[in-house]
Order: sequence, then structure tokens, then C-alpha cells
Amino acid sequence: PEALEHTLEIADKIESYQIDRGHVLPKFQLPDDFQANIATYLNKYEAVIAEGRNDEKGVFRGDEFCASVAYLCHLTYEGAARRYADLNADVLNRLDFELKTISRMGFPDYFLIVQDFIGHAFKILLMIFLMTAEIHSGLSLRIGSS
Repeated sequence: PEALEHTLEIADKIESYQIDRGHVLPKFQLPDDFQANIATYLNKYEAVIAEGRNDEKGVFRGDEFCASVAYLCHLTYEGAARRYADLNADVLNRLDFELKTISRMGFPDYFLIVQDFIGHAFKILLMIFLMTAEIHSGLSLRIGSS
């Protein structure tokens, strides 16, 4: 009985409010060489950009948003070409679906930032691996030569 009373007392103290703003994410800084050819990329990835150009209220998300979507598409298709020997229709359809979903939900900069973090982490891990391998190979050479 007391637990119920305490729960109701806590519930009465909860203040309700509305957040009238969408999610706020940092912008990913696009490389200069990509921006130099932005018109080409905006045209190339127009179908994906169109999915998210406007938010759920119909408000234009801006040119930076469109450029970020184009860059995400560019990186995705570059990566897919390296990963898959054959970019068949199934792979291309899946990429198109995923990119349009990200665009529609308004998250291209989030995915660009995450891929940037992962890329840097991979480079750091690779350096650590190479340094460790160098240390171990140096030790084994010295041990083997004694």
C-alpha cells in the first residue's frame, strides 16, 4: 500500500513539457575537394537527397544537409565498390534503401561523424599493431642472434 502511495506521490510531482525542436546534431566538415565538385554529386545522388530534403513538416533542411547526403552516398558507393566484387541489383537496391532511410530521418551528418571516428580508430589501431609487430620482430632478432 505504501509503495503505491509513494509511486502516486512521485507521479504527481512530474512536470510535463513539450520539446518543440527536432534533433540537433553537429555538422560534418566536408572535404574541400568534394565541395569543389558538389554540383556533380548533388545531381548524381538527387534521388536519395530528395527523400530527406525536407523534414516531416515540409521545411527545407538546407544546402549543407543536401551536401552531407551526397557525401555519404559518395563514401558508401566507394566503400561498396571496394567491398563487393559485384555490385549487383540486390546490393544496389539495399544501399539505395539504407541511404534513403538515413536521408529521410535526417541523419547523414551523424553517420559521417561515426565513420570518421571509426576510420581514425582503425588508423590508430593499425599503428599500434605495426609498432607492436616491429618491437616483437626486433626482440626476436636479438634473441635469435645471441
